[in-house]
Amino acid sequence: EAVCNALREEGIRYVYLGRELGVRRRGDEYYENDKVRYERIARSDVFRQGLARLLKGCRTHRIALMCAEQDPLGCHRTVLVARELDKKGIAVRHILADGTLETHEETLKRKTDNKNADFFPAEKTAAAYSVLEEKIAYTRPAGRKSQ
Repeated sequence: EAVCNALREEGIRYVYLGRELGVRRRGDEYYENDKVRYERIARSDVFRQGLARLLKGCRTHRIALMCAEQDPLGCHRTVLVARELDKKGIAVRHILADGTLETHEETLKRKTDNKNADFFPAEKTAAAYSVLEEKIAYTRPAGRKSQ
Protein backbone atom coordinates (compact mmCIF):
# COMPACT_ATOMS: atom_id res chain seq x y z
CA GLU A 1 0.00 0.00 0.00
CA ALA A 2 2.87 2.39 0.84
CA VAL A 3 4.49 1.80 -2.57
CA CYS A 4 1.16 2.31 -4.32
CA ASN A 5 0.57 5.61 -2.51
CA ALA A 6 4.12 6.88 -3.14
CA LEU A 7 3.84 6.08 -6.83
CA ARG A 8 0.43 7.72 -7.07
CA GLU A 9 1.90 10.91 -5.57
CA GLU A 10 4.41 10.90 -8.44
CA GLY A 11 1.68 10.41 -11.03
CA ILE A 12 2.54 6.77 -11.61
CA ARG A 13 -0.23 4.19 -11.73
CA TYR A 14 0.43 0.92 -9.93
CA VAL A 15 -1.26 -2.33 -10.98
CA TYR A 16 -0.61 -5.49 -9.00
CA LEU A 17 -0.18 -8.57 -11.23
CA GLY A 18 1.45 -10.90 -8.73
CA ARG A 19 -1.31 -13.47 -9.06
CA GLU A 20 -0.78 -13.60 -12.82
CA LEU A 21 2.97 -13.04 -13.21
CA GLY A 22 4.32 -14.10 -9.81
CA VAL A 23 5.86 -17.41 -8.82
CA ARG A 24 4.29 -18.29 -5.48
CA ARG A 25 1.59 -20.52 -6.89
CA ARG A 26 -1.20 -22.59 -5.48
CA GLY A 27 -1.48 -25.89 -7.22
CA ASP A 28 0.82 -28.88 -7.14
CA GLU A 29 1.07 -28.83 -10.94
CA TYR A 30 3.52 -25.90 -10.70
CA TYR A 31 5.99 -27.68 -8.42
CA GLU A 32 8.57 -30.42 -8.54
CA ASN A 33 9.98 -31.44 -5.16
CA ASP A 34 8.38 -28.31 -3.68
CA LYS A 35 10.35 -26.06 -6.06
CA VAL A 36 8.35 -24.01 -8.55
CA ARG A 37 9.02 -24.69 -12.23
CA TYR A 38 8.83 -21.59 -14.39
CA GLU A 39 8.01 -23.37 -17.63
CA ARG A 40 4.89 -24.78 -15.96
CA ILE A 41 3.83 -21.29 -14.88
CA ALA A 42 4.50 -19.91 -18.38
CA ARG A 43 2.12 -22.48 -19.86
CA SER A 44 -0.70 -21.69 -17.43
CA ASP A 45 -3.82 -19.80 -18.45
CA VAL A 46 -3.50 -17.31 -15.59
CA PHE A 47 0.08 -16.41 -16.59
CA ARG A 48 -0.87 -16.06 -20.25
CA GLN A 49 -3.77 -13.79 -19.28
CA GLY A 50 -1.43 -11.65 -17.19
CA LEU A 51 1.07 -11.44 -20.03
CA ALA A 52 -1.72 -10.47 -22.44
CA ARG A 53 -2.81 -7.73 -20.03
CA LEU A 54 0.77 -6.49 -19.81
CA LEU A 55 1.13 -6.44 -23.60
CA LYS A 56 -2.17 -4.62 -23.98
CA GLY A 57 -0.97 -2.00 -21.50
CA CYS A 58 2.28 -1.58 -23.46
CA ARG A 59 0.27 -0.25 -26.40
CA THR A 60 -0.83 2.86 -24.52
CA HIS A 61 1.44 3.12 -21.47
CA ARG A 62 5.08 3.03 -20.54
CA ILE A 63 5.41 -0.06 -18.34
CA ALA A 64 7.89 -0.92 -15.59
CA LEU A 65 7.79 -4.18 -13.67
CA MET A 66 8.97 -3.67 -10.12
CA CYS A 67 11.48 -5.88 -8.38
CA ALA A 68 13.31 -5.75 -5.06
CA GLU A 69 16.40 -7.56 -6.38
CA GLN A 70 19.55 -5.54 -6.91
CA ASP A 71 20.55 -7.57 -9.98
CA PRO A 72 18.03 -8.80 -12.57
CA LEU A 73 19.89 -12.13 -12.62
CA GLY A 74 18.44 -12.77 -9.17
CA CYS A 75 14.85 -11.99 -10.12
CA HIS A 76 12.13 -14.33 -11.36
CA ARG A 77 10.95 -11.59 -13.74
CA THR A 78 14.13 -12.11 -15.76
CA VAL A 79 13.74 -15.88 -15.99
CA LEU A 80 9.96 -15.97 -16.38
CA VAL A 81 8.39 -12.72 -17.56
CA ALA A 82 11.24 -11.17 -19.55
CA ARG A 83 11.96 -14.53 -21.16
CA GLU A 84 8.38 -14.80 -22.41
CA LEU A 85 8.37 -11.17 -23.58
CA ASP A 86 11.65 -11.79 -25.41
CA LYS A 87 10.10 -14.79 -27.18
CA LYS A 88 7.39 -12.42 -28.43
CA GLY A 89 9.96 -9.94 -29.75
CA ILE A 90 9.32 -7.37 -27.02
CA ALA A 91 12.40 -5.34 -26.10
CA VAL A 92 13.10 -5.61 -22.36
CA ARG A 93 15.52 -3.37 -20.53
CA HIS A 94 16.52 -3.93 -16.93
CA ILE A 95 17.22 -1.02 -14.59
CA LEU A 96 20.38 -1.85 -12.65
CA ALA A 97 21.13 -0.80 -9.08
CA ASP A 98 23.21 2.17 -10.31
CA GLY A 99 20.34 3.37 -12.53
CA THR A 100 21.84 2.28 -15.84
CA LEU A 101 19.79 0.32 -18.34
CA GLU A 102 20.79 -3.08 -19.63
CA THR A 103 19.04 -4.97 -22.42
CA HIS A 104 17.71 -8.42 -21.61
CA GLU A 105 20.27 -9.83 -24.03
CA GLU A 106 23.08 -8.07 -22.15
CA THR A 107 21.77 -9.43 -18.85
CA LEU A 108 21.82 -12.99 -20.16
CA LYS A 109 25.23 -12.42 -21.73
CA ARG A 110 26.60 -11.66 -18.26
CA LYS A 111 25.41 -15.11 -17.19
CA THR A 112 26.65 -16.96 -20.28
CA ASP A 113 30.04 -15.29 -20.82
CA ASN A 114 32.90 -17.73 -20.26
CA LYS A 115 30.46 -20.42 -19.20
CA ASN A 116 29.32 -23.33 -21.32
CA ALA A 117 31.82 -22.27 -24.00
CA ASP A 118 31.13 -25.40 -26.06
CA PHE A 119 27.45 -24.52 -26.53
CA PHE A 120 25.92 -22.62 -29.40
CA PRO A 121 24.34 -19.26 -28.43
CA ALA A 122 20.79 -20.64 -28.12
CA GLU A 123 22.02 -23.53 -26.00
CA LYS A 124 24.03 -21.15 -23.83
CA THR A 125 20.92 -19.07 -23.26
CA ALA A 126 18.85 -22.13 -22.36
CA ALA A 127 21.58 -23.28 -19.99
CA ALA A 128 21.73 -19.83 -18.39
CA TYR A 129 17.96 -19.82 -17.82
CA SER A 130 18.18 -23.30 -16.32
CA VAL A 131 20.97 -22.32 -13.92
CA LEU A 132 19.18 -19.13 -12.92
CA GLU A 133 15.88 -20.89 -12.34
CA GLU A 134 17.49 -23.54 -10.16
CA LYS A 135 19.22 -20.82 -8.13
CA ILE A 136 16.30 -18.44 -7.59
CA ALA A 137 13.11 -20.51 -7.92
CA TYR A 138 10.63 -20.16 -5.08
CA THR A 139 10.57 -23.20 -2.82
CA ARG A 140 7.39 -23.69 -0.84
CA PRO A 141 7.68 -24.96 2.72
CA ALA A 142 8.21 -28.73 2.73
CA GLY A 143 5.04 -30.75 2.88
CA ARG A 144 2.78 -27.82 2.07
CA LYS A 145 0.80 -29.32 -0.75
CA SER A 146 -2.02 -27.42 -2.40
CA GLN A 147 -5.56 -28.38 -1.67
